[in-house]
Amino acid sequence: MSRAVMILADPRDMASLNFEGIQVPGFDRVILRVADYARLKEEAPTIKAEIERDNVGLVIYARNDQVFERHSIAYCIRYFQTGYSSLSGIDTEEAFSQARSMIADLQGGEGIFEVPPIAAPSKKVASQAQGTFSLIFDTEQLACIKVGLPRILPLLDQYGVKATFFCTGFVQDVYPKTLPVIAERGHEIGIHGPHHEWMAGLSADEQRRRLTAHVEQFRRYYPVVGANFIFRTDAHTIPILVDLGMRYCTAFALHHYKPMAYRQVNTQPVPIVTDKGGIWMVPVPAETYDWPWFGTRLAIDSALVRSKRESGQPHVSVLMHPFRDGTKAHLKQLEAMLEYLTQKRQLKAVTLEQHMTEPAPKQADARIYMNYLRVDGSHPDGYQREFWSRAEYYWDRLSAVYHGLKAVGKNPALVVESENIQYAVYPEAPTGGTPIAFDPMAASQDYPDGPDWERFLKLLRESGEGTQVFSPPSAEEHKAFVKKLKKPRHLRDVTGLPPEAAIRVVYKLRKGRPYF
Repeated sequence: MSRAVMILADPRDMASLNFEGIQVPGFDRVILRVADYARLKEEAPTIKAEIERDNVGLVIYARNDQVFERHSIAYCIRYFQTGYSSLSGIDTEEAFSQARSMIADLQGGEGIFEVPPIAAPSKKVASQAQGTFSLIFDTEQLACIKVGLPRILPLLDQYGVKATFFCTGFVQDVYPKTLPVIAERGHEIGIHGPHHEWMAGLSADEQRRRLTAHVEQFRRYYPVVGANFIFRTDAHTIPILVDLGMRYCTAFALHHYKPMAYRQVNTQPVPIVTDKGGIWMVPVPAETYDWPWFGTRLAIDSALVRSKRESGQPHVSVLMHPFRDGTKAHLKQLEAMLEYLTQKRQLKAVTLEQHMTEPAPKQADARIYMNYLRVDGSHPDGYQREFWSRAEYYWDRLSAVYHGLKAVGKNPALVVESENIQYAVYPEAPTGGTPIAFDPMAASQDYPDGPDWERFLKLLRESGEGTQVFSPPSAEEHKAFVKKLKKPRHLRDVTGLPPEAAIRVVYKLRKGRPYF
């Protein structure tokens, strides 16, 4: 059966938009499905059955969570696990007119967008940078290109900031000038999936087919070395990325607040080795999506403190989206962040490619098993978000084992295959492993010279043959560690309580609908 596109429209969209004549590159049919966006979650099982029946490979949402009542589409994106994009406008007062312009681009066969000419920076750059930062823009909705880029690119010019744009093949197909425009301004281009689809669950051969075509398309415009598929990949994906010459991929490692302190997790890249070679996994500790600026700023500060402690060089990577950060409502927040990072913190902007210059190791003498789905798929609807199962905590424990082994003279790396491994972290461990009742996260919080770190190094030096599995300690020891985690270490841990509490109250009152 030929592949189809489903356009998911609210009844109110039908009265204001004309979807006839839409053509989508790479698909044979367009199906128009009307659904009440206020009840999308309830209707999702019925819609998914239709998606499977009609061989739908891409769902295009007629509205996103930035306009009108801001109903979330995130649940459906995860639940359907198809490709996804949107033709929604991003400013409520202009949403329909913006959507009409993108529909016209789809009806006409080639989209057009205009950006202002490149301008010289007008903001002073610190003569001696106090660290670095990387801005990451996930770019998958049509308004990212049509509306977001023309607003964001001049602002980046103004501050002399070069960013990393992870784009889907779909936005490039619809707007062929996208990659040339981004590259012309000196920004990095990375891959984000042909259609933002779920690679997880596809066969290795099918993943290779799609990703090879994706990389070949993008390398006509930029020497791509980075991939961002957060929450959408599995163990098959990593060797394919390595084989395609990717230098790094990303992992979500958000610094979040738990009274009375920020839970700081590892900010340093960690290598993964495969039979094909190696690749760096780069953690992303801060984001802007549905966060007020002060919330993002506190996460940035937390990550900068942690990275300086880990490496001596403060660095933070911040995840953004042009369809959100390019709205009229959020452009001032973007400018406030640029002002804060470049002027107040005096950090230098680097792309992820510039941040990750060294090739990853190809071999390791201490192999640490990583269940890639737990790192890449547990937030927000996968595994239960408990103390030993949260994605960011699992990542922090794996990273601690890696850094600990480095400290005792080993050449360690993560692996995605469960054979021939020396270390693992509960609950992802093969049967028959030797448990070590110690939480590597305790060592991580004590790095580089605290008593738990020294105890951890001693355990690593004394570990025996076979697979060593770091497992939950005694209830008493666990309770003491959690108490330690809750203890404020910095002034912002105390001052962060009122704003963080306010954010959570708003989330609860909005019942899942974005607000910030």
